[in-house]
Amino acid sequence: GEQPQPLPGSLGSRLNEQFESRGIDRGYALVFGDADGTVSTSIAAGTHLRVINVLHNRHSVTLLRNQLLDTTRWYGSRIHVQFIETGSPLPFSPYFANAVIVSGQESPVPITELYRALRPCGGVMLFPEMNAVAARKLIVAAKIPSEEIVGDDRPLIVRGQLPGSLDWDSTGQSDRRVKWPLRPIWFGGPGPARMQSRKYRSQTLAFANGCYFVMGEGHLLAVDAYNGTELWSKAIPALQAMNADGQ
Repeated sequence: GEQPQPLPGSLGSRLNEQFESRGIDRGYALVFGDADGTVSTSIAAGTHLRVINVLHNRHSVTLLRNQLLDTTRWYGSRIHVQFIETGSPLPFSPYFANAVIVSGQESPVPITELYRALRPCGGVMLFPEMNAVAARKLIVAAKIPSEEIVGDDRPLIVRGQLPGSLDWDSTGQSDRRVKWPLRPIWFGGPGPARMQSRKYRSQTLAFANGCYFVMGEGHLLAVDAYNGTELWSKAIPALQAMNADGQ
């Protein structure tokens, strides 16, 4: 059936307006305090984001999963409901979430732990229902850089670039953050089938604002470097013809 759409002026609609204004449409949204699924379904209806709804009550998790299975086609594909024990660290890779939403009047997870999951280079953390004074107190106590705190009326966090990370316009020749031991933060596409054959001269990846750009077989790909989301691809037939000629 037709998927539910966020009502104009509703919390979900206001969140989607925030995402649109900041160019957030793909990737991952991490949601807390949304036991009835209203925020999660609104985000799924209004964007291409995949939503991870974190709850701290097993019964609430079961109820919401059944509700989503009965009323939408999104559960398991666009919306996931995750049970996490109260006080436990988040079992997620750092930097993966394009958006973090704390629904309700308080944060069930320390802001520092939410910040760990927030994507650099534009990831947004929102407190849409929290008292503005309380939200600012939490943010300041977490020692979030002042330049990343936006708005006086209702503060939010817009995460900046990681200090020392390599970008296309960096003055240094290497990323100063990379050190052993190394571990992956995501795996997946675009995959080797869409990359240039190794028998042709490979192109050097270009990095800019948390994304990487790579020449594939006849197209240019843009990928979120922090969670692997493919942002767009542009067909370049001339590139495929050049490879076919062995150039």
